[in-house]
Amino acid sequence: FSLARETSTRAWLARPKHQELLSSLRLSLDEVVDNLTRSLRTSFGVSGMQDIAPRYASIDLDQQSVVALVHSVSSHVPEDIARRLQEYQQSSARRRYHVTLWHSQSHAVELLQELSEFKGAAQVISPALLVADEYCIALSVRVLSNALSPTVPCYNQFPHVTLWCVKPDMAKHSNELIEAAVAGGDNGGDSPRPFTLDLQELQD
Repeated sequence: FSLARETSTRAWLARPKHQELLSSLRLSLDEVVDNLTRSLRTSFGVSGMQDIAPRYASIDLDQQSVVALVHSVSSHVPEDIARRLQEYQQSSARRRYHVTLWHSQSHAVELLQELSEFKGAAQVISPALLVADEYCIALSVRVLSNALSPTVPCYNQFPHVTLWCVKPDMAKHSNELIEAAVAGGDNGGDSPRPFTLDLQELQD
């Protein structure tokens, strides 16, 4: 069940005519697709830890808090970026806002055992830097220590939330985009410098 097939299945289920089906199942779009993925792997007799591991592990964010943040920063960014933020936010095909900690394409599956110890643990996230180009809008964040639980490790070079991407499989570009911004905005080649907005300055 490839990423491309998952993306097309997600888009198909997100059509208005299928909303009644999702409601009757009392499951979110993410849950339906994830359950389908697991069922297909089981049906085809997939074995081995690498094959049955999830595609990614993440911190699930409070969705209304992210919606409020997107609304707040929209007045501080160019009009085209604000429009993309709003369109992505309203898309029924997008995943829930989250901070990816581990991804099957980039990290060893053995690291999941360490992450499993933090399942359900409350985490505190602080927005740091919004970066945007023609392919992606990403929000670099900090995972802060808190009194309720230990801080979960993040194996992504830059903990972040993808707020928009031109194609679903372009979300991985967020890491490259933030790296370019941190390095001084040089994307290489003839690409224009990414737009950046320091959210720490807005909060001061």
